[in-house]
Amino acid sequence: MRGDEDLALVEIARREVRRFFKYKWWTTGIILMNLSDMVILGLIYNGIVNAKYTPYYFKFLAPGITAMAAFISAFSIGRETALEIITGYNDYLRSLPIGDFTLAFGKIIAGSLRGIIYSFPFLTLTFIIVSEFNFMKILEALITIFIITLAMSSLGIAIAPLVKKLSIYTALRSLLYYVIYFFGTIYYPKNAIMEVARNNKVYFIVYLIGEVNPVSKGAEIIRSILNISTINLWDIVSFLISSLTTILIGSLVYVEEIRSK
Repeated sequence: MRGDEDLALVEIARREVRRFFKYKWWTTGIILMNLSDMVILGLIYNGIVNAKYTPYYFKFLAPGITAMAAFISAFSIGRETALEIITGYNDYLRSLPIGDFTLAFGKIIAGSLRGIIYSFPFLTLTFIIVSEFNFMKILEALITIFIITLAMSSLGIAIAPLVKKLSIYTALRSLLYYVIYFFGTIYYPKNAIMEVARNNKVYFIVYLIGEVNPVSKGAEIIRSILNISTINLWDIVSFLISSLTTILIGSLVYVEEIRSK
């Protein structure tokens, strides 16, 4: 019954979010450390980055780190999913009277909520840095982060069934982190990337990946919300397309893989 499936989805999400708070002091320490890193990095590079690319790099960087924090926490649901599959616990979950897609979407929603919770201190600091306290802007930024985290938790659970050892998953995660971090506009202004790409075609790959990188596009949208930089309609459309595609493919891959095991 639909009602039972909905209750199961809520229970799966609640369980995953509760697990997130199991290590609350460790998580708090990581958040504080990353916040200090953001402040130090922003202040150091604020006087180094050419003003023609962005007049105030600290303000530019803050939304990028916020989007990155959302990605890290949401994607971490994949590691726990991989452990469940490797240890066989996932077989127990599938024996319960719930659908495979309910299990998948429960994990995706949980990963998204975890990403929002983890990134909220970063978002708060970002609004403080730019001196913006408009309710609608905060809501728009949260919606953007929600979409980022849905996409990244989908990607996390999609990769989980593809590996047989946790070490392989860790290696794939590190590679993906590298691409998400550095192939896009988390750290680099888009106009700087385009200028370098015109002079060196190799860097055009960075630009292309950034155009389909939901974390990078999400960071750009948050900057636009805060009037740090401007975007066009295509940036919003591409963000939605890449995010929805990741969610769809991620859930399908996860379900198909656990059914084949």
